[in-house]
Amino acid sequence: MRSFLKIVVPAFVLAAILFWVLAKSIEPLPEKKLTIAVGRKTGIYYHYVKKYEKFLKDLDITILTTAGSVEILELLNQGKADVGFLQGGIGDEESTRGLRSIASIYFEPIWIFYRKNLGPIYYLNALEGCKIAIGERQSGTEAVALKLLNKNGLTKENTHFINLGLEEASQALQKGEIDAFFTVISPEAPQIKNILSQTQIALMDLKRTKAYERFFPYVTDIVLHEGSIDLKENLPDQDTHLLSTVATVVVRKEVDPALVRFFAKAVKQAGQKKVLFKAGIQFPSLDYLWIPVHEEAKRYFEEGDTFLEKIFPYWIALKINRLKILLLPVLTLLIPLLKGILPVWKWRIRKKIYRWYKTLEDIDRKSPTFGREEAMEALNTLEKMQIEVNEQTDVPLSYMGEFYMLKTHIQFIMDKLNKLLKSKQAS
Repeated sequence: MRSFLKIVVPAFVLAAILFWVLAKSIEPLPEKKLTIAVGRKTGIYYHYVKKYEKFLKDLDITILTTAGSVEILELLNQGKADVGFLQGGIGDEESTRGLRSIASIYFEPIWIFYRKNLGPIYYLNALEGCKIAIGERQSGTEAVALKLLNKNGLTKENTHFINLGLEEASQALQKGEIDAFFTVISPEAPQIKNILSQTQIALMDLKRTKAYERFFPYVTDIVLHEGSIDLKENLPDQDTHLLSTVATVVVRKEVDPALVRFFAKAVKQAGQKKVLFKAGIQFPSLDYLWIPVHEEAKRYFEEGDTFLEKIFPYWIALKINRLKILLLPVLTLLIPLLKGILPVWKWRIRKKIYRWYKTLEDIDRKSPTFGREEAMEALNTLEKMQIEVNEQTDVPLSYMGEFYMLKTHIQFIMDKLNKLLKSKQAS
């Protein structure tokens, strides 16, 4: 057993040293820290990030509040935020080049309210010359409103655009200070129910929504069905066609994939939500993304937790997974070592037995020419050999047959020499 350990232990020590050297070179775990840019504290983005925070307890989270998606995009591009909530269609290919989507999280309808006394309005170009509130400066509402209005020929030259937030715009419309306003907000926001209940305000039932989808790939045609906001009050009072963007969680490409996966896990754990406007769709989702999805987020949404993540906490599973990569070169070394250990061990055991045979063979071959003194000397050598074999040779039970065969052969040569000596004495 001791001889076996003399072979095995060095092999494993060598493997352990290799593993330690490789472990030192493994990529360390990322700093558990994220800065997340959202809208105002009263907005739905802020509500969502607080919801995700419950599943991000292992991270040091910093939340930056902003005026909206345009400012969030700037913070992301400046590296001042790692993760942000963006409204669909914000930015262009150049300004979003360094970003990747984690998931779309809900529809954000583009609500267009106007004074009811203007009569039914179905087309945006009917608002030419009117006073229109287009959201706060640098907000996602402002960005998408201007794109839609400009496409319909409404510009600063022929129409009066005003920057007002939702609350201000609603009050201004009720007072008759403006003719219409845009807002991009979740239908769950309490402000929507409040505005729809105002008798002097109408929600635009937009025509040509399919045409808008063609010109603006980031908008989707949706139908707000009668009574879907409030059945008792029957809000709205008819089926209404709207355009909608999709709120999306995005991340800078430089953020460590491990953090991206952890955030994607939080987004998914926060729960699936049925969609008010389209049957069969649930958020969070990888659909309706206008910024390419991050590979790690895509992998998590499609495959879910890994085997290790189901057993261990995320960060422990991540460490084990990274160490697992190191096992390949270690096993590459260990497998041939382990395969070679048994033959080497057998050879060492047999060596204990067969090393005596050279002396035995030499004495046996020369014995016919021995004189009395040479025979006595050879016999003395064999007696010492016999003592050493009995006292010092330790072999496993599986080799006892060969061990006893050695002892038999020693005794056989000794008997042969004794006969030789007797014959010499007789002569």
